[in-house]
Amino acid sequence: MVRGIWRNRVEAESTTLREALERYLVEVSPLKKSHKQESYRITDWKQRPIAQRYLASIRGKDVADTVREMQSEGKSARLLVVSSG
Repeated sequence: MVRGIWRNRVEAESTTLREALERYLVEVSPLKKSHKQESYRITDWKQRPIAQRYLASIRGKDVADTVREMQSEGKSARLLVVSSG
């Protein structure tokens, strides 16, 4: 419960980041101009250990740690996140 609002976490507790990214690639990404570039970024994220974790267990620190790891591999920070536009 967040600020008195009930949130059902069942889906987040049974869906991995990898599964969510795969669904995004099929349902959302093809509608965007940047689909091809985005698919490369998503493929990289899907190969990371964080992708095996359930969405409900992922915290901001986990994402930040993964981004830092990718930056240490020489990847540009602006290429690490999936764009919203």
